[in-house]
Amino acid sequence: MCRHFICLAALALLAAAPAAAQPSIQPGQTVEGELSAQDPALRDRSHFDLFRFQAEADHVYHVTLRSDDFDAYLAVGADAGPECGTCDTDDDGAGGTDAELRFTAGSAGLYQIRANSYGTGQTGRYTLVLEDEGVPTPADTVAAPGTVILNLPVQGRLDRPDEKADNGAYIDTYTYQGRAGETLVITLESDDFDAYVRVGAVHQGACRPVQGDDNGGGGTNSRLRVRIPNDGDFHVHVSSRRRGEAGDYTLTVVRG
Repeated sequence: MCRHFICLAALALLAAAPAAAQPSIQPGQTVEGELSAQDPALRDRSHFDLFRFQAEADHVYHVTLRSDDFDAYLAVGADAGPECGTCDTDDDGAGGTDAELRFTAGSAGLYQIRANSYGTGQTGRYTLVLEDEGVPTPADTVAAPGTVILNLPVQGRLDRPDEKADNGAYIDTYTYQGRAGETLVITLESDDFDAYVRVGAVHQGACRPVQGDDNGGGGTNSRLRVRIPNDGDFHVHVSSRRRGEAGDYTLTVVRG
């Protein structure tokens, strides 16, 4: 969800408080905080705490705000006011009512994180986590997925340059030239993320889902047995169950 107004009521409060008075958070740090009725509020009367952090140019910062007491809302930017529209924001990106976003610093310097409640007057305890994911790997340095070869395991990696699913999970796509009636066993294994594999039929440039699997391979690995319905190209999508997970994997396709 998006806010539909600028954070005008916070401006006087922010202007009155020098940067040195604002608490700081370091990359790799977890802060346990609490919103109270005495904290500053935006025009919608939602309370917030403001944190500052030192960012490096072009680094990606992963920020997560979780609370069991209120609907969490995040804003990150060079300045939380007066133009809040320039901030990156998120409401429920971490699932449920928790917030999560990735922010890329355009230049080195001080940036601000606003730990906010989405609802009017909501208060309570929260956990704020800041992680530095470094400079993204250029897309052309990552091996591109290609064609599946039966019985030949493929070593791959999910990472930021990859395309994304609707839920924000990274995807690698492989093509398999299928024959009607054959049965394939597709295994996706990873020690780095909760593996998810699915198969879709390619038709007129679109991919129609055929079948998918999450944990059929035991633990967090995937194992999918699928019958190919017709001759033609099929896409094998390698992904993680959760958004933003990255890491190495092994994909194996055999007849079975």
